[in-house]
Amino acid sequence: ASGSLNETIDSATLAFNGYDTQNQDYLHVCMIQASADARTVSIYAYNRCFGTWGILKIPVSNATTLDGMYVNADIVSDASATTQFVIPIHGIDRIAFVSATTSGLTLYAAGSTI
Repeated sequence: ASGSLNETIDSATLAFNGYDTQNQDYLHVCMIQASADARTVSIYAYNRCFGTWGILKIPVSNATTLDGMYVNADIVSDASATTQFVIPIHGIDRIAFVSATTSGLTLYAAGSTI
């Protein structure tokens, strides 16, 4: 759960600190959904300068308002399918994946600078 993400990045519990991005520019995600029920995964971002977790928002248009330009980086799996995509994460120090239900779902993540 998002409430389990550790603000001080010093939890001994796996995933409570999220995952270090190693200052990559792009997050590559492969989601494998083995069941017929779709799953939603929200991506959270952590920046050491702020010292807090927040929902990652990604740019989608040239709208005139921030709410129009950015949407939450929520991933909805395709039932019984494998999907891959790339998300810009410029300057984000850590990433976390949050979902209410993960049964039947496998998620792989990697970073790149190009």
